[in-house]
Amino acid sequence: MEEQEKLNALQALLTEAYLDYVNVHRRKVGDNEFARWLGVSVGSYNQWINGNRLPSYDNVIRLAARLGPRIFDVMGLERVMVVADPQLLFIAERWGFLNHDTRDQIIEHIKEETIGKEKVKQAG
Repeated sequence: MEEQEKLNALQALLTEAYLDYVNVHRRKVGDNEFARWLGVSVGSYNQWINGNRLPSYDNVIRLAARLGPRIFDVMGLERVMVVADPQLLFIAERWGFLNHDTRDQIIEHIKEETIGKEKVKQAG
């Protein structure tokens, strides 16, 4: 993927994340607040959203903690496990202790939640 394609895809991903953030908080937020939520400097965020520069690998890891693994795809990098959410880390650390039925129930619940949110997003 060429640099310009990465910049365009990054802008689209950041814009989508910003709109999701605004919808959750039900108010408009500034670049400072959103950048802080992403875990990056506002200067870096502005460089990316304006299509001037791609994030460093360290910043890609920070972004992945909030945006999920899609950022690795956008950047043309191999996906790595990034866990910033303490509850998710708790589950990940104990996953091996769960029996197959419990794992399947968790996966099904996540699928149902995800599909429900996608339907709401498409309807809106």
